[in-house]
Amino acid sequence: MKKIFVILVLVFLCASCQQSSEKPGVVSEDVPLKLVSPKSGEVWQAGAQYQVRWEGEAGDVKGYLVPLDSIKSDGSYTGLLETKAEQGKREINFNIPLAPLYDGEFKILLVLGEGREIWGGEVRVSLSKSPNPYLWKGERAPKFEDFPATVYSGPRGEVKIPDSVEVLAHVLEIEEVSKGKPNFSGSYAIVNWGCGTSCLDGALINLKDGSVSMPEALVSQRGNFFRATSSLYVSDPNTNLEYNSAASPLATLPVKYYVLRDGRFHLIYWEKCELIAGRQVCK
Repeated sequence: MKKIFVILVLVFLCASCQQSSEKPGVVSEDVPLKLVSPKSGEVWQAGAQYQVRWEGEAGDVKGYLVPLDSIKSDGSYTGLLETKAEQGKREINFNIPLAPLYDGEFKILLVLGEGREIWGGEVRVSLSKSPNPYLWKGERAPKFEDFPATVYSGPRGEVKIPDSVEVLAHVLEIEEVSKGKPNFSGSYAIVNWGCGTSCLDGALINLKDGSVSMPEALVSQRGNFFRATSSLYVSDPNTNLEYNSAASPLATLPVKYYVLRDGRFHLIYWEKCELIAGRQVCK
């Protein structure tokens, strides 16, 4: 069993903490917030879910695990694991992959509404060498044809809308997409909606039984690629576009490859992206 050892330095952010938001570890305006968990010395295991909680302001909050070596001098960074809180709650859950694709030190980052960044504590990650049945072992990036799926045309279940504030806000989109043909992994439909500037969210509909979920894999900033005839899902794909310096944080997000198995997304491959001569390069 893989284990992720977490060493967390708690940071208390108060009304007197007022700094520029141009670099990591700063707050864009006065934000009263006190990190409650995780505690120093906790052990996180691969394949499990762990919670980050805080006291203070609640609202539209996203959470990131940010590799320390991805934080650059200009303040840009790459968030490797991303999650979000339900509206009004003061907690977020991180789902640790069976085989995390990064070994190093992290910082916890909370992003409140309107882009306010709250940096939590440092996290040191140590990985064991147990095998992951989903990890991609090819010499190149996965392709859609590597994970074929047969398009389903049988009877469908009635759509079951979860009792979630965010899902309820997009019932019409979900119901409309559920009436169409499968667009992902043979018998599923993905519906996307905007969640802010350079932000895409969405839901996964199982057309066989009508169940609806909101996997974290569907949250992206450069969009996503998927097909009805494949179980491969690509988050923040390489757009091969030119970027100026102001857009560099978007350009350096990693490309993440997932495969859907038993209704769950599994991270199987990861490409690091960087700007070279103003153009995005991922490998």
